[in-house]
Amino acid sequence: MNKKRIGIVIQKYGQIGGAENFTFNLTERLAKFKDLEIHVFANEWERGCSSVMFHKVPMIKYPRWLKPISFAYFASRAVKKMCCDIVHSHERIFNMDILTYHGIPHVTWAKRIKKSYYLSWFDRSTIWTEKRGFSNESLLVLPVSSLVKDELLGVFNIPEDRIEIIHPGIELSKYMPSEPHEHRKKIRQLHNISNNDVVILFVSMNFEIKNLDLVLQAIAHLSSHLKSIKLLVAGKGNTKKYTKIADSLGISENVIFTGVVRNIHEYYLASDIFVLPSQFDTFALVVLEAMASGLPVIISSNVGAKDIIDPDLNGIILPENYTSKNMAEALERLMNLDYRKSLAKQALKTAELYSWDNHVNKIKKIYDSRIDNSH
Repeated sequence: MNKKRIGIVIQKYGQIGGAENFTFNLTERLAKFKDLEIHVFANEWERGCSSVMFHKVPMIKYPRWLKPISFAYFASRAVKKMCCDIVHSHERIFNMDILTYHGIPHVTWAKRIKKSYYLSWFDRSTIWTEKRGFSNESLLVLPVSSLVKDELLGVFNIPEDRIEIIHPGIELSKYMPSEPHEHRKKIRQLHNISNNDVVILFVSMNFEIKNLDLVLQAIAHLSSHLKSIKLLVAGKGNTKKYTKIADSLGISENVIFTGVVRNIHEYYLASDIFVLPSQFDTFALVVLEAMASGLPVIISSNVGAKDIIDPDLNGIILPENYTSKNMAEALERLMNLDYRKSLAKQALKTAELYSWDNHVNKIKKIYDSRIDNSH
């Protein structure tokens, strides 16, 4: 059997980080196909259990503006030398056949999200590298959400037939264990939470961008429910700042900061509602993870995972220009146990469509189609 040689490009290959973890999980599963020979081109890597072959891609790290250009240059040379049948990149490089696009155009990120009034040399080199990569007229772009697709079309002149949205996949068994009640009991006992309390879960490594202050203000609005509400804040951020906000709102007894947790799947199972009123998220895998754990979710319209939310069926999407009052109203509705259970049941059904197996099979079909059409 002549194996198809697939080149996977990522700066760091491993299980730490969003795009890195995504690429690791996808690649390890692709390596199980007997007709594929997987080569990973990376600057750093953490080996998995598969038969993936690794190739070191040099990168000039200082000055910082040389990082994106140097990685793109050396990675492009390496995959060309290897004569791959398909080059599937998760980074901005020059010659690639497929790009899974996890972010948004860097020029948009710098000006609108980071609010930079002056583009640094690093910003300029990243923008230039990205623009050159998108100039490839045969490039197929796989954005992780419609939000990402819209941002791309706003900056680059890409025909829509060269764009295919493919949402991320997750390991369903991790979030649907055989004995969920044991995890629920364990976490609630750990944080001294009653089994009758309604637990709202917020997960983030950036409290500010994910709008934790708005969540705190919303909980303060629910005065009639404060005796039975607990907010679990998992992740990393300026805890002191948000503890002071909770104190000033009179809800400090309702808020528990857990710090970064490795067993986040247990926290989903210990909770009743998941909230993410983020300022911006290209997808937010935590939303899908929460749904797979049977949680109704409340998210902003700035979260890419809105693609999989059917309002009032499996979750709630806050209106544009949402306020803490909008969040409070959504939480108030979910205080109704029957409504909460109804959304939770449908959330679980939705999540079952996004297994890693389904995701990998979609990618494999794309590989086979492009290789067949090139012959």
